[in-house]
Amino acid sequence: MKKATRVYIFAILSIICFSLSPTISKYFFNGIDPFDINAWSMIPSTLLFLSILIRNGKIRRFKKTPVKHILAMTGIGLSGVFVYLVALQIGYSVMPGQQAFVINYLWPAMIIIWARFLLKEKLNVGKWCAILLSFLGVVIVVLNGDISQLSGGTLGGVIACVIAAISYGFYSAMSKKMRYDTEILLFFAFASSTILCFAVAAMRGELTIPTVFTGTGYLIFGLFTNGIAYLLWMVALGNSNTALISNLAYLTPVVSLGLTHVFLGEEITPYSVVGLCIILLGITLQVVFSREK
Repeated sequence: MKKATRVYIFAILSIICFSLSPTISKYFFNGIDPFDINAWSMIPSTLLFLSILIRNGKIRRFKKTPVKHILAMTGIGLSGVFVYLVALQIGYSVMPGQQAFVINYLWPAMIIIWARFLLKEKLNVGKWCAILLSFLGVVIVVLNGDISQLSGGTLGGVIACVIAAISYGFYSAMSKKMRYDTEILLFFAFASSTILCFAVAAMRGELTIPTVFTGTGYLIFGLFTNGIAYLLWMVALGNSNTALISNLAYLTPVVSLGLTHVFLGEEITPYSVVGLCIILLGITLQVVFSREK
């Protein structure tokens, strides 16, 4: 199998895993504090990456890693896990969910902007048009054609969601620039984020002991939506054109909608189909412009 094909497969599998988030959350976590969800679900994520390090014999490298690199990996990881998730949850808590979701999906564009400065990757008008077109498709899918849903947000919520998008963009581009071992980086990212999420949840007084039902949800969420999704995404991003892979992320809300339709019976509207077509057009244009010299 060609390298490019593997990269696309990893990216698509990552998107599917990320897309499981709404279905898992609605089924298992109804009424549970978001910080509580993040804290418990990061435990299986951390254990997953620890087991990968042990299986691949990377514990020795882990022990020999200089402190400055440990601190660097932890800082990069926190920007893409803890800062991203906490800022996003703050946005969801103070503004309409649809508005927060749309603003959050600035992050693929933020990856490209950070890549321009950190990785010196070239951009052209065509690539920007492709990104904006895909973003428009996401807006149509999420809002279901009702622009009025963008009203009622607060400035604090908007700022929080923008910070989430900027931090995840920085994390993705910086991880590619530094070329740290992906599995070691993700272990530090989730281990440190787990500790901080438990601290935040405890300070908020919202930390609860999981039941068998919610514990199952935390396990699935942690392994797939956090663990495997992050791992496959970082591998795909690190081995391909940043703009091209980032643009594929706009398929996530469409796949999420499909999964909630299949498992939860939620409706797929004509606006969803139109939005999907626009997203696919944007991705196609990104492929075309990425091949230009």
